[in-house]
Amino acid sequence: PSTMVGTPTMIGAFFGFGVQCFSNALRKYPLYRHPWEHVIAIGIGAGFVSNLVTWTDKQRVLLEENMAKAKELQKRADALGVRTPKMQNMQQ
Repeated sequence: PSTMVGTPTMIGAFFGFGVQCFSNALRKYPLYRHPWEHVIAIGIGAGFVSNLVTWTDKQRVLLEENMAKAKELQKRADALGVRTPKMQNMQQ
């Protein structure tokens, strides 16, 4: 799991705020035209990046599990003398 929980959330919040300001600037509106839209964008950005970090951590764990299974299957195939393509770029 990620050890710095607050950092991705803050990055997402700043991203959401920036997107809302950019949207207003493109439409040539005042940057803070509707403040509640900024709050909504901050919440969406923070939630998105926070969930992205959580998803990335889960995918890393799943990859490690699958690599361990693949190594075990490769060892069993080698022990039985079965010809299989060797896994390329195995970590460790």
